[in-house]
Amino acid sequence: MKRKVIKQGASTLTTSLPASWVKEQKLCHGDEIEIDQVYDKLIIAKSKEKGIPTLTFSQFNKTFIKNSIITFYCKGYDKLRIVFTDRQVENCIMETINNYLIGFDIVEKEKGVCLLENITEPEADQFEAIFKKLFFNLSLLISTTEQRLKTQQQDIAYKDIAIRFQQYENLCKRIIAKRNPLGENTLFFWGVLNYLVQAAKEIQLLNRFLDKNKVHNNTQLFSRLKMYHHLLEDAYLHKDPKKILALHLYHQKHVRALDFDKIFKLKEKDSVVQYHTLVAIRNLYLASNALLGMI
Repeated sequence: MKRKVIKQGASTLTTSLPASWVKEQKLCHGDEIEIDQVYDKLIIAKSKEKGIPTLTFSQFNKTFIKNSIITFYCKGYDKLRIVFTDRQVENCIMETINNYLIGFDIVEKEKGVCLLENITEPEADQFEAIFKKLFFNLSLLISTTEQRLKTQQQDIAYKDIAIRFQQYENLCKRIIAKRNPLGENTLFFWGVLNYLVQAAKEIQLLNRFLDKNKVHNNTQLFSRLKMYHHLLEDAYLHKDPKKILALHLYHQKHVRALDFDKIFKLKEKDSVVQYHTLVAIRNLYLASNALLGMI
């Protein structure tokens, strides 16, 4: 539907809200609405106060507790009440906040109850800068792992990098849930994010394997992984589909389905390294397809 804008004052333009929408939302004189800008569009919604959800943990399960808290954080809630009976839960809450959530902290605590609240977080207009940090930390993770394969030395730096990657991943999801700054590109963003996350997880799994095993492996395949990431990041930063074409051509030349068959003929330790590397490569290749929709 179209509406004319009316000039009021020196620099103010106003327009009317559709009567059917006003009635449906039960808006009255003096009510507040929220207006968000998404590129060249304005999204108008009735202002709603989210209630404070409560999570109750009657027994201790670290993974379930962590994932439950992260889910509500990513959904955009600014407050979360947690009720528990096991004292181990409190430690798990603090670990989750420190490792996975940006801007959240415990603001109230008493026996068996914690209140988590959003203290500070970046604005939605900083979304692109945050998304760039995902690419940057993935690059660090790849470089650190490549160096580790070359030197065969223990290196726990990957753990800190993986934590930062997860923090930015969750923050991107939270901003999308709260403000959706990408508009029509949102679905494509989810595809890119999902494949980047899967690639990062494969490299993290490889590092965990290297924690317990020494592998005398050449890094040629891992160097190719670096090239995939470079072309993908370059395509995003410069919004250049030619870089994605270059990635596809590189893929056709250097990585084939037969490579997955070959790894099973290698020594066991070598095959683990190549498997994780190839799966990471595959995910970056798939991310390039979703990225086309964003640029």
